[in-house]
Amino acid sequence: MEKDIGGGFKFGRVPTIAFAALTASNNEALGQEKSRHLWQALKAEGYLDVKGDLTAKFKPDDLYFELQVPNDYQALENEIIDRLRSFMFAGRIKDVRGRTAVTYNKRVELNPDFKALWDKISQKTRFAIHFDTQQLVNLASHKLKNMPVVKPVTLTIGHTQGKLTNAGFGSDRQISTPKERYVSSHEVLPDLVGILQERTYLTRDTLLTIIRNCNRLEEFKANPQGFITETAKQIKNALDELLVDGIRYEKLGGEHYKMELFNEPELETYLDRSYQVLHGNQGSQVQTPYDYIECDSQIERKTAHALDGADNVKFFCKLPRWFTITTPVGDYNPDWAVVLEADQKIYLIRETKTTHDSNKRRVEENLKILCGEAHFKALDNVDYRVATTVAEVVSIS
Repeated sequence: MEKDIGGGFKFGRVPTIAFAALTASNNEALGQEKSRHLWQALKAEGYLDVKGDLTAKFKPDDLYFELQVPNDYQALENEIIDRLRSFMFAGRIKDVRGRTAVTYNKRVELNPDFKALWDKISQKTRFAIHFDTQQLVNLASHKLKNMPVVKPVTLTIGHTQGKLTNAGFGSDRQISTPKERYVSSHEVLPDLVGILQERTYLTRDTLLTIIRNCNRLEEFKANPQGFITETAKQIKNALDELLVDGIRYEKLGGEHYKMELFNEPELETYLDRSYQVLHGNQGSQVQTPYDYIECDSQIERKTAHALDGADNVKFFCKLPRWFTITTPVGDYNPDWAVVLEADQKIYLIRETKTTHDSNKRRVEENLKILCGEAHFKALDNVDYRVATTVAEVVSIS
Protein backbone atom coordinates (compact mmCIF):
# COMPACT_ATOMS: atom_id res chain seq x y z
CA MET A 1 0.00 0.00 0.00
CA GLU A 2 2.89 2.37 0.76
CA LYS A 3 4.17 1.84 -2.81
CA ASP A 4 0.70 2.47 -4.22
CA ILE A 5 0.39 5.79 -2.37
CA GLY A 6 3.89 6.89 -3.40
CA GLY A 7 5.43 10.25 -2.66
CA GLY A 8 7.79 8.79 -0.06
CA PHE A 9 4.84 8.03 2.23
CA LYS A 10 5.50 5.45 4.94
CA PHE A 11 3.08 4.19 7.55
CA GLY A 12 4.22 4.85 11.11
CA ARG A 13 6.64 7.64 10.21
CA VAL A 14 6.25 10.68 12.49
CA PRO A 15 6.14 13.96 10.52
CA THR A 16 7.79 17.05 11.98
CA ILE A 17 4.39 18.76 12.36
CA ALA A 18 2.82 15.82 14.22
CA PHE A 19 2.57 17.80 17.49
CA ALA A 20 1.28 21.08 16.05
CA ALA A 21 -2.26 20.56 17.40
CA LEU A 22 -1.21 19.79 20.98
CA THR A 23 -2.34 22.53 23.35
CA ALA A 24 0.26 24.33 25.46
CA SER A 25 -0.21 25.89 28.92
CA ASN A 26 -1.41 29.17 27.38
CA ASN A 27 -4.34 27.31 25.76
CA GLU A 28 -2.84 27.79 22.31
CA ALA A 29 -1.78 25.02 19.92
CA LEU A 30 1.96 24.45 19.71
CA GLY A 31 1.96 25.19 16.01
CA GLN A 32 4.29 23.89 13.34
CA GLU A 33 7.45 25.69 14.44
CA LYS A 34 7.36 24.34 18.02
CA SER A 35 6.29 20.94 16.71
CA ARG A 36 9.47 20.83 14.60
CA HIS A 37 11.53 21.88 17.63
CA LEU A 38 9.97 19.09 19.72
CA TRP A 39 10.50 16.59 16.88
CA GLN A 40 14.21 17.49 16.79
CA ALA A 41 14.43 17.07 20.58
CA LEU A 42 12.86 13.61 20.36
CA LYS A 43 15.31 12.68 17.63
CA ALA A 44 18.22 13.95 19.74
CA GLU A 45 17.05 11.77 22.65
CA GLY A 46 16.95 8.74 20.36
CA TYR A 47 13.18 8.16 20.21
CA LEU A 48 13.10 8.95 16.47
CA ASP A 49 15.60 8.24 13.74
CA VAL A 50 16.57 10.76 11.06
CA LYS A 51 13.56 9.78 8.91
CA GLY A 52 11.05 10.06 11.76
CA ASP A 53 10.59 6.36 12.43
CA LEU A 54 10.14 5.36 16.07
CA THR A 55 13.13 3.54 17.57
CA ALA A 56 13.35 0.74 20.12
CA LYS A 57 13.99 3.35 22.83
CA PHE A 58 10.34 4.43 22.69
CA LYS A 59 8.71 1.89 25.01
CA PRO A 60 5.37 3.37 26.13
CA ASP A 61 4.13 0.02 27.45
CA ASP A 62 6.97 -0.16 29.95
CA LEU A 63 5.42 0.95 33.25
CA TYR A 64 8.61 2.78 34.22
CA PHE A 65 9.01 4.54 30.89
CA GLU A 66 9.46 8.31 31.08
CA LEU A 67 9.75 10.47 28.01
CA GLN A 68 12.69 12.88 28.13
CA VAL A 69 11.64 16.19 26.59
CA PRO A 70 12.73 19.82 27.05
CA ASN A 71 11.29 21.66 30.07
CA ASP A 72 8.89 23.63 27.87
CA TYR A 73 7.09 20.42 26.90
CA GLN A 74 7.19 18.40 30.14
CA ALA A 75 3.59 19.25 31.01
CA LEU A 76 2.57 17.61 27.72
CA GLU A 77 4.43 14.33 28.34
CA ASN A 78 1.32 12.11 28.34
CA GLU A 79 -0.14 13.82 25.26
CA ILE A 80 3.18 13.47 23.41
CA ILE A 81 3.40 9.78 24.33
CA ASP A 82 -0.16 9.16 23.14
CA ARG A 83 0.54 11.07 19.91
CA LEU A 84 3.69 9.04 19.24
CA ARG A 85 1.84 5.84 20.10
CA SER A 86 -0.68 6.62 17.36
CA PHE A 87 2.15 6.17 14.82
CA MET A 88 2.99 2.68 16.04
CA PHE A 89 1.75 0.92 12.93
CA ALA A 90 1.80 -2.53 14.51
CA GLY A 91 -0.72 -1.22 17.03
CA ARG A 92 -3.26 -0.20 14.38
CA ILE A 93 -3.49 -3.32 12.23
CA LYS A 94 -3.65 -5.94 14.95
CA ASP A 95 -1.97 -9.31 14.74
CA VAL A 96 -4.58 -11.82 15.89
CA ARG A 97 -1.76 -13.79 17.49
CA GLY A 98 -1.41 -10.92 19.96
CA ARG A 99 -4.98 -11.36 21.14
CA THR A 100 -5.80 -13.16 24.37
CA ALA A 101 -8.91 -14.26 26.21
CA VAL A 102 -9.83 -12.26 29.31
CA THR A 103 -10.81 -14.46 32.23
CA TYR A 104 -13.41 -13.44 34.79
CA ASN A 105 -12.67 -14.54 38.34
CA LYS A 106 -16.09 -15.40 39.75
CA ARG A 107 -14.67 -15.43 43.29
CA VAL A 108 -14.67 -11.63 43.12
CA GLU A 109 -18.40 -11.78 43.84
CA LEU A 110 -17.50 -13.05 47.33
CA ASN A 111 -15.58 -9.85 48.05
CA PRO A 112 -17.91 -7.82 50.34
CA ASP A 113 -16.27 -4.56 49.22
CA PHE A 114 -17.15 -5.30 45.60
CA LYS A 115 -20.74 -6.00 46.61
CA ALA A 116 -20.94 -2.82 48.71
CA LEU A 117 -19.52 -0.71 45.85
CA TRP A 118 -21.83 -2.32 43.33
CA ASP A 119 -24.87 -1.70 45.50
CA LYS A 120 -23.95 2.01 45.43
CA ILE A 121 -23.08 2.53 41.76
CA SER A 122 -25.29 0.02 39.91
CA GLN A 123 -28.36 2.22 40.38
CA LYS A 124 -29.61 3.54 37.05
CA THR A 125 -30.71 7.16 36.73
CA ARG A 126 -32.38 9.51 34.31
CA PHE A 127 -31.58 13.13 33.67
CA ALA A 128 -33.59 16.30 33.26
CA ILE A 129 -32.36 19.72 32.23
CA HIS A 130 -33.88 22.60 34.15
CA PHE A 131 -33.61 25.99 32.51
CA ASP A 132 -35.62 29.10 31.86
CA THR A 133 -37.20 28.86 28.40
CA GLN A 134 -36.79 32.56 27.73
CA GLN A 135 -33.09 32.26 28.59
CA LEU A 136 -32.75 29.48 25.99
CA VAL A 137 -34.68 31.49 23.40
CA ASN A 138 -32.45 34.53 23.93
CA LEU A 139 -29.21 32.54 23.80
CA ALA A 140 -30.20 30.41 20.78
CA SER A 141 -31.53 33.48 18.90
CA HIS A 142 -28.24 35.28 19.50
CA LYS A 143 -26.28 32.31 18.19
CA LEU A 144 -28.43 32.02 15.06
CA LYS A 145 -28.07 35.71 14.31
CA ASN A 146 -24.29 35.44 14.52
CA MET A 147 -23.73 32.04 12.91
CA PRO A 148 -21.74 31.84 9.63
CA VAL A 149 -23.62 32.69 6.46
CA VAL A 150 -25.27 29.62 4.95
CA LYS A 151 -24.40 29.96 1.28
CA PRO A 152 -26.65 28.71 -1.52
CA VAL A 153 -25.82 25.44 -3.24
CA THR A 154 -23.56 26.31 -6.20
CA LEU A 155 -21.88 24.62 -9.12
CA THR A 156 -18.44 25.84 -10.20
CA ILE A 157 -17.95 25.65 -13.95
CA GLY A 158 -14.66 26.21 -15.71
CA HIS A 159 -13.04 25.44 -19.09
CA THR A 160 -9.55 24.00 -19.39
CA GLN A 161 -7.71 22.91 -22.52
CA GLY A 162 -6.42 19.35 -22.35
CA LYS A 163 -3.02 18.15 -23.52
CA LEU A 164 -1.82 14.66 -24.36
CA THR A 165 1.90 13.97 -23.90
CA ASN A 166 4.16 10.96 -23.42
CA ALA A 167 3.63 11.37 -19.69
CA GLY A 168 -0.13 11.07 -20.06
CA PHE A 169 -3.18 13.29 -20.32
CA GLY A 170 -3.15 16.60 -18.39
CA SER A 171 -4.27 20.20 -18.48
CA ASP A 172 -2.55 22.73 -20.72
CA ARG A 173 -4.12 26.11 -20.00
CA GLN A 174 -7.19 27.72 -18.51
CA ILE A 175 -9.56 28.82 -21.29
CA SER A 176 -11.93 30.70 -18.99
CA THR A 177 -11.97 31.47 -15.27
CA PRO A 178 -14.33 29.40 -13.13
CA LYS A 179 -17.87 30.67 -12.70
CA GLU A 180 -20.32 29.85 -9.95
CA ARG A 181 -23.99 29.17 -10.63
CA TYR A 182 -26.65 28.85 -7.97
CA VAL A 183 -28.64 25.63 -7.97
CA SER A 184 -32.23 25.40 -6.84
CA SER A 185 -32.17 22.09 -4.99
CA HIS A 186 -35.73 22.04 -3.61
CA GLU A 187 -39.04 22.67 -5.33
CA VAL A 188 -40.81 22.00 -2.02
CA LEU A 189 -39.09 23.15 1.17
CA PRO A 190 -38.73 20.59 4.00
CA ASP A 191 -40.48 20.98 7.38
CA LEU A 192 -37.88 23.14 9.13
CA VAL A 193 -39.56 23.18 12.55
CA GLY A 194 -40.41 19.46 12.49
CA ILE A 195 -36.85 18.43 11.64
CA LEU A 196 -35.38 20.75 14.30
CA GLN A 197 -37.84 19.33 16.81
CA GLU A 198 -36.54 15.82 16.09
CA ARG A 199 -32.93 16.95 16.51
CA THR A 200 -33.27 19.18 19.58
CA TYR A 201 -36.37 17.79 21.42
CA LEU A 202 -37.67 21.35 21.93
CA THR A 203 -41.32 22.32 21.51
CA ARG A 204 -42.58 23.77 18.24
CA ASP A 205 -43.51 27.05 19.94
CA THR A 206 -39.99 27.49 21.32
CA LEU A 207 -38.39 26.69 17.96
CA LEU A 208 -40.76 29.02 16.07
CA THR A 209 -39.82 31.88 18.39
CA ILE A 210 -36.09 31.23 17.91
CA ILE A 211 -36.42 31.03 14.10
CA ARG A 212 -38.52 34.19 13.87
CA ASN A 213 -35.99 36.06 15.99
CA CYS A 214 -33.04 35.20 13.75
CA ASN A 215 -34.47 36.87 10.60
CA ARG A 216 -32.47 34.58 8.28
CA LEU A 217 -35.11 32.50 6.55
CA GLU A 218 -33.91 33.62 3.10
CA GLU A 219 -30.84 31.44 3.67
CA PHE A 220 -33.15 28.49 4.43
CA LYS A 221 -34.87 28.96 1.07
CA ALA A 222 -31.53 29.07 -0.78
CA ASN A 223 -29.98 26.05 1.01
CA PRO A 224 -32.50 24.18 3.18
CA GLN A 225 -30.25 21.32 4.28
CA GLY A 226 -27.31 23.57 5.06
CA PHE A 227 -29.51 25.93 7.08
CA ILE A 228 -31.11 23.07 9.06
CA THR A 229 -27.72 21.55 9.89
CA GLU A 230 -26.18 24.83 11.07
CA THR A 231 -29.31 25.91 12.97
CA ALA A 232 -29.58 22.60 14.82
CA LYS A 233 -25.89 22.87 15.72
CA GLN A 234 -26.30 26.37 17.17
CA ILE A 235 -29.39 25.45 19.19
CA LYS A 236 -27.60 22.40 20.61
CA ASN A 237 -24.65 24.62 21.53
CA ALA A 238 -27.04 26.87 23.44
CA LEU A 239 -28.52 23.86 25.23
CA ASP A 240 -25.02 22.63 26.11
CA GLU A 241 -24.17 25.96 27.72
CA LEU A 242 -27.34 25.88 29.81
CA LEU A 243 -26.58 22.27 30.73
CA VAL A 244 -23.74 23.46 32.98
CA ASP A 245 -26.16 24.76 35.62
CA GLY A 246 -29.33 22.91 34.72
CA ILE A 247 -28.56 19.16 34.60
CA ARG A 248 -30.16 17.02 37.32
CA TYR A 249 -30.25 13.24 37.79
CA GLU A 250 -32.72 11.16 39.72
CA LYS A 251 -32.76 7.46 40.57
CA LEU A 252 -34.92 5.07 38.56
CA GLY A 253 -36.77 2.99 41.10
CA GLY A 254 -35.89 -0.70 40.92
CA GLU A 255 -33.54 -0.37 37.91
CA HIS A 256 -29.94 -1.51 38.42
CA TYR A 257 -27.08 -2.94 36.38
CA LYS A 258 -26.78 -6.64 37.23
CA MET A 259 -23.50 -7.93 38.65
CA GLU A 260 -23.81 -10.97 36.35
CA LEU A 261 -22.96 -8.74 33.37
CA PHE A 262 -19.30 -8.84 34.45
CA ASN A 263 -19.17 -12.48 33.38
CA GLU A 264 -19.20 -11.68 29.65
CA PRO A 265 -18.76 -14.64 27.29
CA GLU A 266 -15.71 -14.74 24.98
CA LEU A 267 -14.20 -11.48 26.20
CA GLU A 268 -10.85 -10.76 24.48
CA THR A 269 -8.20 -8.04 24.41
CA TYR A 270 -4.91 -7.27 22.68
CA LEU A 271 -1.82 -7.79 24.80
CA ASP A 272 -0.08 -4.63 23.58
CA ARG A 273 -2.87 -2.41 24.94
CA SER A 274 -3.56 -4.30 28.15
CA TYR A 275 -2.13 -4.57 31.66
CA GLN A 276 -1.80 -8.10 33.03
CA VAL A 277 -2.92 -8.28 36.65
CA LEU A 278 0.01 -9.61 38.69
CA HIS A 279 -1.46 -9.76 42.18
CA GLY A 280 -5.23 -9.37 42.17
CA ASN A 281 -5.79 -10.68 45.69
CA GLN A 282 -6.18 -9.00 49.07
CA GLY A 283 -5.64 -11.84 51.50
CA SER A 284 -8.45 -14.28 50.77
CA GLN A 285 -10.39 -11.74 48.72
CA VAL A 286 -10.15 -11.23 44.97
CA GLN A 287 -9.23 -7.59 44.34
CA THR A 288 -10.29 -7.15 40.68
CA PRO A 289 -12.61 -9.08 38.32
CA TYR A 290 -10.38 -9.81 35.31
CA ASP A 291 -6.84 -11.04 34.66
CA TYR A 292 -6.24 -8.37 31.98
CA ILE A 293 -7.22 -4.69 32.03
CA GLU A 294 -7.56 -2.86 28.74
CA CYS A 295 -5.74 0.50 28.85
CA ASP A 296 -6.41 3.30 26.37
CA SER A 297 -3.64 5.63 27.56
CA GLN A 298 -0.43 5.87 29.54
CA ILE A 299 -2.18 7.22 32.63
CA GLU A 300 -4.59 4.26 32.60
CA ARG A 301 -1.71 1.75 32.44
CA LYS A 302 0.08 3.47 35.34
CA THR A 303 -3.16 3.49 37.33
CA ALA A 304 -3.74 -0.24 36.83
CA HIS A 305 -0.18 -1.01 37.92
CA ALA A 306 -0.43 1.19 41.03
CA LEU A 307 -3.78 -0.27 42.18
CA ASP A 308 -2.84 -3.90 41.55
CA GLY A 309 -1.96 -5.46 44.92
CA ALA A 310 -1.89 -2.18 46.89
CA ASP A 311 -2.61 -2.87 50.58
CA ASN A 312 -5.09 -0.03 51.00
CA VAL A 313 -7.06 -0.90 47.84
CA LYS A 314 -9.75 -3.41 48.73
CA PHE A 315 -11.27 -3.55 45.25
CA PHE A 316 -10.72 -1.90 41.88
CA CYS A 317 -11.76 -2.34 38.28
CA LYS A 318 -11.82 -0.56 34.96
CA LEU A 319 -15.56 -0.19 34.51
CA PRO A 320 -16.84 -2.35 31.62
CA ARG A 321 -18.03 -0.64 28.44
CA TRP A 322 -21.62 -1.64 29.13
CA PHE A 323 -21.61 0.43 32.33
CA THR A 324 -22.85 3.74 30.95
CA ILE A 325 -24.55 6.89 32.17
CA THR A 326 -27.10 8.44 29.84
CA THR A 327 -26.30 12.07 29.00
CA PRO A 328 -27.64 14.63 26.51
CA VAL A 329 -24.43 14.24 24.46
CA GLY A 330 -24.35 10.43 24.34
CA ASP A 331 -23.64 7.58 26.72
CA TYR A 332 -20.75 8.09 29.14
CA ASN A 333 -18.55 5.24 30.43
CA PRO A 334 -16.46 6.33 33.48
CA ASP A 335 -13.00 4.80 33.88
CA TRP A 336 -12.32 3.41 37.36
CA ALA A 337 -14.19 2.12 40.41
CA VAL A 338 -12.11 1.80 43.58
CA VAL A 339 -12.77 0.84 47.20
CA LEU A 340 -10.15 2.39 49.45
CA GLU A 341 -9.39 1.52 53.07
CA ALA A 342 -8.74 4.66 55.12
CA ASP A 343 -10.33 5.47 58.49
CA GLN A 344 -13.40 4.01 56.84
CA LYS A 345 -14.24 2.45 53.49
CA ILE A 346 -14.21 5.07 50.71
CA TYR A 347 -15.98 4.41 47.41
CA LEU A 348 -14.35 6.19 44.47
CA ILE A 349 -15.20 6.68 40.81
CA ARG A 350 -12.38 8.23 38.83
CA GLU A 351 -12.13 9.56 35.27
CA THR A 352 -8.48 9.63 34.17
CA LYS A 353 -7.51 12.50 31.86
CA THR A 354 -4.24 14.10 30.84
CA THR A 355 -5.26 17.55 32.11
CA HIS A 356 -7.59 19.34 34.53
CA ASP A 357 -7.82 22.30 32.17
CA SER A 358 -11.25 22.08 30.55
CA ASN A 359 -10.07 24.35 27.73
CA LYS A 360 -7.67 21.61 26.63
CA ARG A 361 -10.39 18.96 26.46
CA ARG A 362 -13.14 18.52 23.90
CA VAL A 363 -16.50 20.14 24.72
CA GLU A 364 -18.19 16.73 24.66
CA GLU A 365 -15.68 15.37 27.22
CA ASN A 366 -16.38 18.28 29.56
CA LEU A 367 -20.14 17.85 29.29
CA LYS A 368 -19.91 14.13 30.01
CA ILE A 369 -17.75 14.82 33.06
CA LEU A 370 -20.33 17.36 34.22
CA CYS A 371 -23.06 14.75 33.83
CA GLY A 372 -20.93 12.20 35.69
CA GLU A 373 -20.69 14.59 38.62
CA ALA A 374 -24.46 15.12 38.64
CA HIS A 375 -25.18 11.37 38.30
CA PHE A 376 -22.98 10.28 41.19
CA LYS A 377 -24.20 13.19 43.31
CA ALA A 378 -27.66 11.62 43.05
CA LEU A 379 -26.22 8.39 44.52
CA ASP A 380 -25.01 8.01 48.11
CA ASN A 381 -21.44 8.49 49.32
CA VAL A 382 -19.75 7.96 45.95
CA ASP A 383 -16.74 10.23 45.38
CA TYR A 384 -16.46 11.10 41.66
CA ARG A 385 -13.54 13.17 40.33
CA VAL A 386 -11.24 13.67 37.37
CA ALA A 387 -7.67 12.47 38.01
CA THR A 388 -4.53 13.22 36.01
CA THR A 389 -2.08 11.23 38.16
CA VAL A 390 -2.12 7.96 40.08
CA ALA A 391 -1.94 9.95 43.33
CA GLU A 392 -5.13 11.79 42.38
CA VAL A 393 -6.91 8.51 41.61
CA VAL A 394 -6.67 7.46 45.27
CA SER A 395 -6.85 10.97 46.76
CA ILE A 396 -9.72 11.55 49.19
CA SER A 397 -8.85 15.09 50.31
